[in-house]
Amino acid sequence: MKALTVRQQVNRINKYMANASASEVKQGLNWYSEARGLCVQLAERYHVSISQVAQVISVLSPQKKWETNKLEVVALFNEVYNGIKPGFKYFATRQAIEECKAIIIGNFSIPAKRTKTYSFADNIADKESTEVTIDRHALRVAYDDKSATLDKVSTKQYREAREAYRIVADQHGVKAYEVQAITWVVYKRIVNR
Repeated sequence: MKALTVRQQVNRINKYMANASASEVKQGLNWYSEARGLCVQLAERYHVSISQVAQVISVLSPQKKWETNKLEVVALFNEVYNGIKPGFKYFATRQAIEECKAIIIGNFSIPAKRTKTYSFADNIADKESTEVTIDRHALRVAYDDKSATLDKVSTKQYREAREAYRIVADQHGVKAYEVQAITWVVYKRIVNR
């Protein structure tokens, strides 16, 4: 894969923004706010911070659909606080589950050096977040790669894509994480996933 300049990535991200229907823009703009709503509910129920819930969502999120992610987060809080194990197996490593339990009881926070996981939690918890989650889908948008061959995000790619998303966000008067969410919705439609 040939590396792209930040300007080239800006152009590709803007292409996805231009292809977004009004419904897709709305869906993208609402995604993080709806996730934040779940955080508020669980934070109030279990007397934890919104950030703690967002971090659990982030740690549990890789390789799963949002509905499954929510189900697992709710089940994990129920398990930690009420001792009720779910009737299903978590789709996560033992290490991720233990890390989430430590987050829930206040003994761990995602370090900033874990850029993607840290950014995702921050995007969910803070509507004023300046972070942007650069996962493989965000990178595929920035590179306009519909083949799904882009799977790993290097540190340099992350840094440059983050900058590109921030530039596009400034051009459109929205947050960078909102651009990421809108373009993710468009990407899913285009590649039929």
